[in-house]
Amino acid sequence: MDRRSFLASGAAAAGSVAAPRALRAQEQVLRFSHAEAPTTPKGRGAELFRQRIEALTGGRVRVELFPSSELVPPQEEMEALALGQVQIIAPPLSHFGRYAKSFQLFDLPFLFRSTAMFDQFQASEAALALRVSVERLGFVGLAYWREGPKQLSAARALRLPKDADGLRFATAASVPLARQFEILRAVPVPLPYAEFRGALANGQVDGLETSWARLARDELFRLQPFMTETGHGVLGSMPVVSTEFWRALPEDLRAAFRTAMDDARQEVARLADQDNRDARDAILRSGATQAVALQPDERQAWIDATRPVVTEFQAEIGEDLVRAVERAAAG
Repeated sequence: MDRRSFLASGAAAAGSVAAPRALRAQEQVLRFSHAEAPTTPKGRGAELFRQRIEALTGGRVRVELFPSSELVPPQEEMEALALGQVQIIAPPLSHFGRYAKSFQLFDLPFLFRSTAMFDQFQASEAALALRVSVERLGFVGLAYWREGPKQLSAARALRLPKDADGLRFATAASVPLARQFEILRAVPVPLPYAEFRGALANGQVDGLETSWARLARDELFRLQPFMTETGHGVLGSMPVVSTEFWRALPEDLRAAFRTAMDDARQEVARLADQDNRDARDAILRSGATQAVALQPDERQAWIDATRPVVTEFQAEIGEDLVRAVERAAAG
């Protein structure tokens, strides 16, 4: 089914999938839509989830995967979920910050300074409470899926914060991310990932906030001569279903969802780590991009320069959440 036919049949689709009671007695087909290619960590994680949930439910649940936004564009997927046109989506964490300010936590610079720090936090009670909090928005967060650490690629080497002055960076749409660049006297340009290459090619932007793995996709690195390894955050997403769908599920199927999603979470993290290592090695071998490794004092300069962003947003995000990240790292 093409996207036009899919959207035209939205009401009918909603009627056919909004009754999870059928899961008790017969096979139910669930649509899982996401924006990544099948070969990416998220794409492979979605496939693992499909395999696990189908095995755990003995065929009572069958999942159809729609990668690469082939069914629903990213900006419409939350609405499609609410309408019952799809049953599972996995938006970037930055998308939730538009609806729940507490999720802006994940966009604060240098709060998550490593993937290990992210992993420690996601296992904490505070992270669980944050996932539960989206139920008031009509979503049930099933897990945190992370990718790799965020770096800054650019047309010139960035060793100190002043080096970013005047540059235009493509980034996700997020108020804290915008402030991160504004405080560096750079210009944030919010764009969907699919538009990054075109924006670089036509000179709309000079650099990216991205990971090594994403820099490798579509050979973006050939348009970016330098990659500064700031490690100033971690890219992540959160698979969700609607609260209406979730509350209608029998408890045994909820347990199967949790198990399958957690298995996929671990695999996505493992694949993301390998993907970033492989991408970094391949990019550097190509000679098209140089890695800029920061000295400890240089990285501290970036931390100090962007710390006001944390101070500015921690009240509306929740100081307790910011402290919880720091406690998880210390623990």
